Amino acid sequence: YSITIYLILLSFSIFLYKINIAPILISLAPGKFDVYVEFIQNTSLIKIVVYNLFIVVLIIFQKQYIKAKSDLILLNFLFIGVLILNIFADFIPVTRLSYYFFIFQIILVPKFIYSFKDNNFKVIVLFLSLLYYILIFLNALYVDSLSDSKYTMTPYQNYFFKD
Repeated sequence: YSITIYLILLSFSIFLYKINIAPILISLAPGKFDVYVEFIQNTSLIKIVVYNLFIVVLIIFQKQYIKAKSDLILLNFLFIGVLILNIFADFIPVTRLSYYFFIFQIILVPKFIYSFKDNNFKVIVLFLSLLYYILIFLNALYVDSLSDSKYTMTPYQNYFFKD
């Protein structure tokens, strides 16, 4: 697809988030999904901005690293994940669906980084990619620290280190 179509769809998903269309969509879903309407939590605006900036960068430079049709399919799946995140940002159970599409970053990001010819620019892109993932990690820790839930990510517990 062209960059324009991607950006229009991305803008439209942000518009749907802003007009709060998600409760209506969830209540119209068949089955017991209307229970999720009660699980409204505000998602960090930083999270939405970071994911959207990331996908915009990948879309703008797609001609540089998309060499096969399979790469384009991966980009489209990642884009679908961002659209789901945008529309259902305040509904954590539904937002989790978008995480299944974010797995395609594992393939796309290295292709993106290694597509640049200039090694200095490649290092800059690598640094920015690491900064992107660090911001996602720090945001998750911040949201976790604000959680009232008994089950949190920190302090980390496993088989060897139990309370």
